[in-house]
Amino acid sequence: DVACQKTAMSFADAVQELLAPLLHGTPVVIVPDEALRDPAQFVHMLAQHRVTHVLMVPSLLRVLMDTHADLGRRLPDLTLWFAGGEALSHELVQRFHKIMPGCRLINLYGATENAADVTWYETMPCGEQIRVPIGRPIDNMQVYVLDAGQQLMPVGQAGELHAAGIGLAQGYLNRPSETVERFVPHPFSAAPGARLYKTGDVVRYRPDGNLEYLSRLDQQVQIRGHRIELGEVESVLEQHPAVQRAVVVVSEEEPGDARLVAHLVSSPGLVPRVSALRHFLQPILPDEMRPSVFVTLDTLPLTPTGKVDRLALPAPARVRPELEAAFLAPRNAAEEVVAGIWANLFGIDEVGVHDHFFDLGGHSLLAIRVISRLRDALGVAVPLQALFDAPTVAALSREVEAAQLAGDDGAVQPIVPMPPDRDIPLSMLQEQFWNIEQMIPGTGLFNIPLTMHLTGALDVAALEQSFNRLMQRHDVLRTAIESVGGKPVQRVAPSLHLTIEVTDLHQWPEPERSDYAYRLARSQVLSPIDLRQAPLLRAGLLRLGDREHLLIATLHHMVMDRWSLGVLANELAILYDGFRTSGASLLPALAIQYGDFAYWQRQWCHSRARDEQLTYWREQLHEPLSILNLPTDRPRGEGLSFHSARASRRLPVKLSKALTHLSRQLNCTLLMTLLTAFKMLLYSYTGLHDLCVSTLAANRNRQETEALLGLFTNTLLLRTNLSGDPTCREMIHRVRATTLAAYAHQDLPFQELAQALVHERGIDREALSQVMFVLQPSMPPPLKLSDLTLEVLEMNLDLMDVGLMATSFDLILLVRDVGSELDVSCIYKSALFDDTTIDRLLVHFQSVLEHIISQPEHPLSTLRLTLP
Repeated sequence: DVACQKTAMSFADAVQELLAPLLHGTPVVIVPDEALRDPAQFVHMLAQHRVTHVLMVPSLLRVLMDTHADLGRRLPDLTLWFAGGEALSHELVQRFHKIMPGCRLINLYGATENAADVTWYETMPCGEQIRVPIGRPIDNMQVYVLDAGQQLMPVGQAGELHAAGIGLAQGYLNRPSETVERFVPHPFSAAPGARLYKTGDVVRYRPDGNLEYLSRLDQQVQIRGHRIELGEVESVLEQHPAVQRAVVVVSEEEPGDARLVAHLVSSPGLVPRVSALRHFLQPILPDEMRPSVFVTLDTLPLTPTGKVDRLALPAPARVRPELEAAFLAPRNAAEEVVAGIWANLFGIDEVGVHDHFFDLGGHSLLAIRVISRLRDALGVAVPLQALFDAPTVAALSREVEAAQLAGDDGAVQPIVPMPPDRDIPLSMLQEQFWNIEQMIPGTGLFNIPLTMHLTGALDVAALEQSFNRLMQRHDVLRTAIESVGGKPVQRVAPSLHLTIEVTDLHQWPEPERSDYAYRLARSQVLSPIDLRQAPLLRAGLLRLGDREHLLIATLHHMVMDRWSLGVLANELAILYDGFRTSGASLLPALAIQYGDFAYWQRQWCHSRARDEQLTYWREQLHEPLSILNLPTDRPRGEGLSFHSARASRRLPVKLSKALTHLSRQLNCTLLMTLLTAFKMLLYSYTGLHDLCVSTLAANRNRQETEALLGLFTNTLLLRTNLSGDPTCREMIHRVRATTLAAYAHQDLPFQELAQALVHERGIDREALSQVMFVLQPSMPPPLKLSDLTLEVLEMNLDLMDVGLMATSFDLILLVRDVGSELDVSCIYKSALFDDTTIDRLLVHFQSVLEHIISQPEHPLSTLRLTLP
C-alpha cells in the first residue's frame, strides 16, 4: 500500500493522512501545494507513486472526475477512496462508481473535536438513497441520537448526534464556557468523568442501522472542507457602511458545489457594489468564508414571529452582478469561449470581458475547472497561475491567444533514454567544470560535502547496503570521465561497491573528539577526486557514541548539485528503512538517467526551442551592459580568480520573518525581495540604474529530472532597470517580472548563451555580470525512520577551502535559509577587497532590508540617507 498526505498540517485530517499509514508501515507520498492545485499534476503524481488509498473532500473528487473522464484507467492502483469534510452527494457517488468500477468509496463523518472521524459508510454503485448515509461508528467510538432532554430517539426520528469514545478531545483550549456547553456528562456511562460531544448535527437512524445526516442545529456549515459560522460572516458584512442587514445561506445549485450566498438590505441612499464588498472582506475573512454571490433585497422575509425566514429567501438570479466594470460583450472568438465557460460555471447568463474572476465569486477549485474546460474547448494548456495573474476575460483570452500563436499546447518535449550505441556526452556545465579541472588538476576545487547526523541504533551493514543500492540506482554515481579523441565523455561502470570506513571516536573526550571529527571531515572534503576513476564520491562514518554517528560523504560537483543532496538523503533513508524492515527497496524505477539529460541537452541546443530562448536572451541583453565598477581596495585583475575569502552575518529572526511576510503580501518569492535589496545596494555603491546580477536556477523544470542525482544547475542573468526613482514596492515588482521571465527561459545553458554573445558581439563572458546572488533553501527536516533519525546538516563552508575557489565574479552574495533565520555570506575576491570592506557591505545589506520593510513606499533616492 501507498498513502498520500496533501492536507495542510493545521487541519485534523492531516494527522490521519500522515500518521495513520506510517504507524502501519505504509509509505506516504507528500503532495506539494502546487500539485494539488493542478488536477493533471496531482493525478500524475498519484499514478507515478502508485498511491493505493486517498482521503479528500468531495469537491476535490468532483474536480478530478470533471477533468479526467478516464480517471479509473489513469489510477489503476488507487482502489480505496475516502471522502469527508463535507456532504457527499448521491450523484457524485454514482459518477464515481461509473468512472471507477471496482473501486471502493468510503463516506467519513466527524469533526476535529473527536479526532476527525466518528462514523463511516461504504457506498454502493446501485444505492437508492437520496441522501448518502454517514454510516456506523468506527471502532472505539460510540454515537447517540438524542433529543433536547438527552433521551434516545427511536429509528427514523431526528435528533442531535452525540459522540463519545477514545477520540474525544479534552475540550477547547482556554475556552472553558464553550467546553462546558459542547462536552456534556455521559448519561449512559458509569465511568467517572465520561462525556459526550454535542456535534450540533441533526441525524436519524435508518431501518438498516445506518445514520443519515439531515441538517445543522446552528448556522455552522462546511464549505470545501472548512467549518464556517454563518453568523460570523453576517457580522462582518454588516460592518460595511452600505450594508444595513445581512443574511448568509448555503446554496448548492449543483450537487457537491456548495457556495455562500449573501442576502443584503442596503443602507439608505447607498448601493453596495459587489467589487467593493469583496475588497472590504478580503483582508478580514479567508477565501472560504467570503460569499460567492450577493443578492440585494428591499427587505428580508420574516416569519410570523418576526425572525428572518431563511427558507423564503430568493434563489440567486442568473444575472450578472453589479460590478465596477461596465458590461462589455466578448469581441473575438477567444473572449467568447472564455466568457461562455465562466458564465456556465458561475451560473449566470452573461459575463463581460472586463469582469473579474474573483468578483464573480471565483475560488481556487473553480479556477481549476476553468483551466480544464479551456483545455478541452481550445486544445491549449494555460497554466493555472495565468488565471490568477490575468483574472479578467480579456486578459485570460490574451493568454490563450498567445499560447495558440506560439503553438504551445502545454506539452513539453520529454527527456527519454538516449540511443544505447552512443557515447554519453557531458552536460554543458559538466564540460565547463572538466575544462577547469584540466587547467588546475589535483585540487578539491569542486568537491561537495554531505554530512548526516544519525541518532539511534545504526545498522552499519544496512547503511552500506543502502549506499550501494543508491549507486546502482543512479548511473551518475558509477560514472567516470574519459577523454575520447580529445573530447570528454561519461563512462558508466556496470556495477561498483563502496566500502564505508568506520572510525570509532566514542571513547575520545571532548573537545578532542569534535576537533578530530572536524579535521577528518575537512581532510576528506579537500582531498581531490580523480575524474577518471569511478565513483566520484567517497564516504566515511564516525562513531561518536553507541547511538550517535556522523556520516561524511564527499561528492564531486560533476555528479551533484544542492537539489541532489536532498534527493540522495531522502532515498538513502527510504532504502535503509526498507532493508531494515522488509529487506526490499521501496523506490520506483527511474525513467531516465543523468546521461539521458546530458544527451537531450546537447540535442536541444540544435533545436528551434533553443533558438527561441536565445532570441529572448538577446533581447534582454541587447542594450550595452554597464560594467559594475564596485569600489575596491585594490585594482581589478582579469579572468578567473583562485584567491577568495568569505564573511558572514546572521539576520535577526524578526527581520527574516518580516521579509517572508512582505514577499507573500506582494505575491513574490523571498529570492525576489532579497535580490531587490541587493540591487538597491549595488545602485547606492555605483549609481547605476541598469543592473545585471547572476543567479543560480535549479533547472529542474521537468518532472523527469526531479528524482535524479546530477548537475542540473544553470546560471541566469537577471537584468533590471531601476530608473525613474521607483519605490521599494515597485522595484520588487520589476525584479519579479524579470525573474519570472528568466525562469521561463532557463533551458538555455549559460555556456551556450555566453558563447553566442562572444561570437556575435565579442562580449567577454566576464562582462555579462560581475556579481552573483544565490538563495539556498534550507536542508530537508530530520527523517525519522523505524529506529533511527537521519538529519542532513547544513553545508559547512568552513570545511571547504574558500581561499581556493574558482570564480570570475567580484563577489557572490549567498543567503541560506536556516530555519527561522537567514544567514548571509559573501564570497569575494580577496585580491580586490579587504575584510573590513565586505563586513561593511553586509551591514549595509541588512540596512537596505530594514529600509524595505519599514518604508516600502519610499523611493529609491531616499536609500542613500538610510545607509550608515
